[in-house]
Amino acid sequence: QLSQELLLRRGDFYFGLNQFQEAIYSYKNFLRRYPGSLMAPKAQYWIGLSYVNLNQTNEASLEFEKIVKQYPDSEVLSDALFQLGIISREADQFDQALGFFNRIISGKNRRSQDPSFLSEVHYQIGLTYLKKGDEPRAKEAFQKSLTASEGSFSAYQARIEIAQIFARTRSIEEARAQLNRVIEDRNDELAAQAQKVLGDVYFQAGNYQEALTNYLRVK
Repeated sequence: QLSQELLLRRGDFYFGLNQFQEAIYSYKNFLRRYPGSLMAPKAQYWIGLSYVNLNQTNEASLEFEKIVKQYPDSEVLSDALFQLGIISREADQFDQALGFFNRIISGKNRRSQDPSFLSEVHYQIGLTYLKKGDEPRAKEAFQKSLTASEGSFSAYQARIEIAQIFARTRSIEEARAQLNRVIEDRNDELAAQAQKVLGDVYFQAGNYQEALTNYLRVK
């Protein structure tokens, strides 16, 4: 058991140093030596994530697919499906991406029941519908992100997206309410983004003084 952990940690060490090719080699070496290990799904997942960081998405997809096929009951299944969803969306394979995300939501493992993770999944579904050009379903998904875990990072990201959808339909007060919630609750890059978007909302509405005031508040 100790030798397994040490070999896996070697891959983690290289990954942490952004030496992703070395990490891949180490994780694959682990799988060759301990194919039946309980830690094998984790090694397989980090191989895929290493390829993501190398922008080799085809290779990453193949590695994540191995988790779906070989380790369907593992705790990293939901994370592998999540990565497959992101990769598919970036390739404009929207229905495939939505399929991967929805498999997470219908999953029964512990990761699929985590409210913060579910909020992130719904947020990514919303982004997928946005890229697909379906704003009503995007808005619905963003609302589900809020419901899943209202205080999560993804939920605040979803609020900004909802606000921008409201702004495009000239629902200025609704947009302002969503953005002010982010600005009031947070003191980070999301708050700055919300402040900037609020300036954009006022600018598009022709209220240039309020737009300038909000732009100047961006930190």
